[in-house]
Amino acid sequence: MKRTEQISSILNQRRPLAQQIQTVETNLQNLAATIQKLDEHRYNLLSKLEDSSACGALREVDFTTIQETIQREIQSLDKLKGRFSRSTLNIGVVGRARQGKSRLLQSLTGLSSSEIPDGDRQHCTGVRSTIHHNPDVEPCGDVWFYNEFSFLEEVIAPYYEKLKLGAKPTNLETFAQQPLPALPKDFAGRAVEGAMYEHLKRYHTNFDHYSTLLKVPSPRRIAKEQIREYVAQDTTDGKRIYFNYLAVREVKITCNFPNQDVGQIALVDMPGLGDTGIGDTERLVKTLARMLM
Repeated sequence: MKRTEQISSILNQRRPLAQQIQTVETNLQNLAATIQKLDEHRYNLLSKLEDSSACGALREVDFTTIQETIQREIQSLDKLKGRFSRSTLNIGVVGRARQGKSRLLQSLTGLSSSEIPDGDRQHCTGVRSTIHHNPDVEPCGDVWFYNEFSFLEEVIAPYYEKLKLGAKPTNLETFAQQPLPALPKDFAGRAVEGAMYEHLKRYHTNFDHYSTLLKVPSPRRIAKEQIREYVAQDTTDGKRIYFNYLAVREVKITCNFPNQDVGQIALVDMPGLGDTGIGDTERLVKTLARMLM
């Protein structure tokens, strides 16, 4: 069987799962609507009943918790449905820095180090990117940025929690203008916590270089020549002058793969292990689970 047929076979096997999930999701939505009507009927009864014990029993029925549970299940199912409905088979490339991940991706996509960072000087890739095949468009990138809330909650807060730095900042101004809390003495001399703290300092020290991007609508379409400025930590000659990646959640790169028979594969380029801070490493694991398949 040819590679194109193998990929199509996998995609075709996933689609019925998406349809099954849609059925369950619809049933849950109907259940939520029915419970809402029951709740309304309860309030009507409460206004008419004179039996205090019956009224007390009606008030104890916790429809709110039931509805919240249903909504959480619907959200989880919706994410799964999105994964099984994809038109691509996502393959992630992850491993330690400087082991050839970027060179492999370049050979598969026809892109260069200007779009998929590589180098032997230091860590290069700063943010996750997904590379898709499309022969009908010029190579380009779409960039999704963190907003103020997601940046503070998903990027900065994990450092404060893991490093026991006290109350996490509640807004960008507080994070940028106040000095970082000192690393607790309990962590003195510990390599992992020290590396985490240095990574947090990178966000804090360079805040002015990337902060405006946290207010930019997503996605932003960029030309092929601009991609490295958003996914890399340094220039092709090793100068560490790029900081846009600190505000970037992910980048989608579209190009024309040299091998057309793998066009239904999407390649996920992850930062090298050891190249990330605490929040980034945890997100990397969750991202692989969410994006692959």
